[in-house]
Amino acid sequence: EIERREKSAEHKEHTEEIFIKHQHEIQRRLKEMELRDAKRKFRQAHKLKLKKKEMERKQALVAKRAAQQAKQYRKLEAKKRREFHAKQRANTIRRERLEIEKEEE
Repeated sequence: EIERREKSAEHKEHTEEIFIKHQHEIQRRLKEMELRDAKRKFRQAHKLKLKKKEMERKQALVAKRAAQQAKQYRKLEAKKRREFHAKQRANTIRRERLEIEKEEE
């Protein structure tokens, strides 16, 4: 009876030791998983941040290009208006000269 109890106690102790080892192993793996997950989330956030910066840079570039094109267009339109008005003035002067020449004849 005593021997049986001792064996039972040894078995129980051995089982508890195994259980404790398993618990420690589970805790260790859980910590590793949490650490990997935290690192992964950090990398994702960093990539997202870089992507956002790149998008903002590209948007700024597009906006700058659009502003330059608008400025060029305005300059071209102003030049066309000046040329048009200059031609009108030249035509008016030519007509007036012709009228003067006809009157003189």
